[in-house]
Amino acid sequence: MPTQLRKMSDLLKEMAELAFKDRKSPPTVQAMSVALLYAHIAWNESVGLKPAREFPARSFKELEAANPHFWDEFKSTDLDYYVKAMSLQRHRNMGLTGVITAPTCSQCVSTD
Repeated sequence: MPTQLRKMSDLLKEMAELAFKDRKSPPTVQAMSVALLYAHIAWNESVGLKPAREFPARSFKELEAANPHFWDEFKSTDLDYYVKAMSLQRHRNMGLTGVITAPTCSQCVSTD
């Protein structure tokens, strides 16, 4: 029987929820925004894309101004930790093993 496909938004939300100390209470908007950003980075890196990691720091200033304690909701503030944990979760959700790599541009574009 074929595997049931899930919506990507559900997968990213599930990956983002791994970041929180208390997964039973709803996170603040600020914390969920950062967790979804981490999930997005983890997803892209798990398929071989390397998104810029510098841009989050600029966004965090606005989130911290709105709620300076949102970081307390996280297990850790280490992005590498989340990328690894969320990438593993992605592979489990997709029933994958090993590392997935994206094709290079030359593999995507036909030269015929």
